[in-house]
Amino acid sequence: MIYATIIICHLAVKGPECILLSDNRGPYTAIEHCISRMNQMHKDALKVLPKYKLVETNCIPERGGKYGGKRFPSSTSSV
Repeated sequence: MIYATIIICHLAVKGPECILLSDNRGPYTAIEHCISRMNQMHKDALKVLPKYKLVETNCIPERGGKYGGKRFPSSTSSV
């Protein structure tokens, strides 16, 4: 299972002010679903916090989890 997270920062203030946003809809079984969800989270966050910029995105697998992609379904990644 894979979890989506993004980090957005307000860079105009003294020292960056950052927020970690984690998904409350996942986890996902395919990396493509996680990437799609991260994109939606970014769009939604900018609607609420327009002065923030995206600085990092992550699809984090559960410890020991494995996943493959549609393009290379037999490939896996594990942590």
